[in-house]
Amino acid sequence: MNEEQFKSFFYEFRDESGQPIYDLKIDKLIQNKQRSLEVSITDMQNFEILNPEVELTNPLLFPDAINGPKNAIKEAVKALKTIIREKDEEYLRLIKHRINIRFHLAPPETIQEKLREIRSAQIGKLIQTNAIITKASEVKPLIETGRFECLTCRSLIDRYFSDGEYQPPVFCEIQQADGSNCSGRSFKLLKDDSDFVDIQRIVLQERPEDLPAGRMPENFVAYLRDDLVDTVRPGDRVTIVGMLDTRPDRKLARGQLAIFSKFLETIHVEKESEELVELEISQEDEEAILELSRDVMVLEKIRESIAPMIFGFTEEKEAISYLLFGGTEKKLSEGLKIRGESNILLIGDPGVGKSQILRSVAEIVPRKIYTSGRGASAAGLTAAVMRDPDTNEMTLEAGAVVLADKGFAFIDEFDKMKREDRSALHEAMEHHTVSIAKAGIIATLNARTSILAAANPRDGRWIKDRTPMNNMNLPQTIISRFDLIFPMVDEPNAIEDEKKAAHILSMHQQGRFDEPPIDIELLRKYIEFARKNIIPKLSPEAKDQLLDFYLDLRSRSGLNEEAGGRPSSVSITPRQLEALVRLSEARAKMALRDIVTREDAERVIKLFKFSYDKIAMDETGAYDVDRASGGVGAQTRNDLGKLKDLILKMSRENEDGDVKASDLKIKSTAELDIDPRKYDELMENLSREGEIYEPRPGVIRLSSY
Repeated sequence: MNEEQFKSFFYEFRDESGQPIYDLKIDKLIQNKQRSLEVSITDMQNFEILNPEVELTNPLLFPDAINGPKNAIKEAVKALKTIIREKDEEYLRLIKHRINIRFHLAPPETIQEKLREIRSAQIGKLIQTNAIITKASEVKPLIETGRFECLTCRSLIDRYFSDGEYQPPVFCEIQQADGSNCSGRSFKLLKDDSDFVDIQRIVLQERPEDLPAGRMPENFVAYLRDDLVDTVRPGDRVTIVGMLDTRPDRKLARGQLAIFSKFLETIHVEKESEELVELEISQEDEEAILELSRDVMVLEKIRESIAPMIFGFTEEKEAISYLLFGGTEKKLSEGLKIRGESNILLIGDPGVGKSQILRSVAEIVPRKIYTSGRGASAAGLTAAVMRDPDTNEMTLEAGAVVLADKGFAFIDEFDKMKREDRSALHEAMEHHTVSIAKAGIIATLNARTSILAAANPRDGRWIKDRTPMNNMNLPQTIISRFDLIFPMVDEPNAIEDEKKAAHILSMHQQGRFDEPPIDIELLRKYIEFARKNIIPKLSPEAKDQLLDFYLDLRSRSGLNEEAGGRPSSVSITPRQLEALVRLSEARAKMALRDIVTREDAERVIKLFKFSYDKIAMDETGAYDVDRASGGVGAQTRNDLGKLKDLILKMSRENEDGDVKASDLKIKSTAELDIDPRKYDELMENLSREGEIYEPRPGVIRLSSY
């Protein structure tokens, strides 16, 4: 392989229409003032197959590019510079002769490797792999050619650092007038006359769908140079082509174990297409999918295929099936978007099967992250700027919802999330981005993710006498981002308990679970097909149904007569209406329909009521959206205001502002007609919000007094 071979390839290779594509690419490269030429390895292979008459001294461009990419790139760059010099020598001077060859698009069977299968036998060879970017460092300059001034004779010496390691001259070899060498040993680096290249360190991780069962994902370091830096960011799924290289783990010394670390010197990187389908769906698969969609019981079969080992929870499983299919994203003017993905929270007693449901659903979808609220990594659920332990650099690391971009995040123990995640997560859930501004790193990462979360109540069990807010150990801003919330309460019920026990015992007796109505592989492809191809729109009947329901609930919003008739509670807001639309669209997708019918809207409204009956119904039997979104109901707000006024009144009666807790409880019952059982909950609420504190046992004070 040599320069002449590549010149012949660049000039003579033609596509199917006879166009000299690389000659045209070079013209475009000069016109756009670019420095990198993308070269398809497949084209190199086809050139040698289709042009045997081309007289080349060693017609092995294709295999040599794979087995010796460093030399192949060197010769290709020479050829490209020669061609550019013939076309526009001024442009070559403008870019300081810095030209890159980017090999890509190799036949998968030749260089495609899974991240965990990269071995030492491939050192120095070309590799192509698919991965997720989990970390990215800041961009830094790396010296390539250093110009040094000898401080003895003032001569200039150029040193090329091929491996990136800084190695200044040891002594000056410049010959003096008398014929002797200078032999000076002191040098100064002339930075202005030296050549630097931008470099960025990234960390690759295996994609979840490539991960063997029960194994931890493999990580792999790669380096981006020159115009490749900042082209990808954490959370991006990429196809990356590079040369496998190594460096010692530490400075080698005689007698030490010479262990080296592998890394990828990136030659080409390409982000996956937004419309990429994870699963290959054959013609036979498509026929099976369409046949299933014609089944009148398809919606019920999909629901029953979700966590079949868990008895009951029909409504919860139905909602989860809607989440898997998702609604339709709407793109508005000025780049604004309305999300199509839904978020669902399961919260309730231990042992009811929340975690099992999450794990079962996670097995259905190919693109997902399953994690805990504590965070599967130091980056937690969203993202973080961390100091890399290997390089001591500040790096941007992606968390679970970023790594699950365009997929699903299954988060167990959601109530245990890190404090720093709480502020970032509501942005991720509503706007599908995670913004970071820390340690000089400013970035916005994509988090286009549907979240299915499971959480435990504040005190371990769901207590009916408490408001949802006092049962949930979650911030109100996070709770309000869920489309549906389902309390899963373990209540004794003779009939249901018998059915559940029979279901469990039957599974143990048979030694296996009952087969779901739909095979998991077919269901996975069915979901992928629907998400890719079906974009349902609201029919006039469905629109009217949702509108009537929305307006009816709005008209029932409670009025506070003491506040001049202003609303004291709101039954539903536009946020809930958007959730209803998303879920209705998802139901239409499940049947592979491009129209949302009245039946879809009616069923989703019924599911909405099932959820809101448990979390949003106030003391009067009306819906109060504040209760559903983590706030307190109208009656509770009213009682809190009255109780706070009473504490203020009693504080003013004492010079030190102290209020005896025992006196306060008696007066709250006598003067405010507050139920003694509710009194403790109200006081806990005021304390949690920082309105009151206890300077000593049995004494209450207002924080603002």
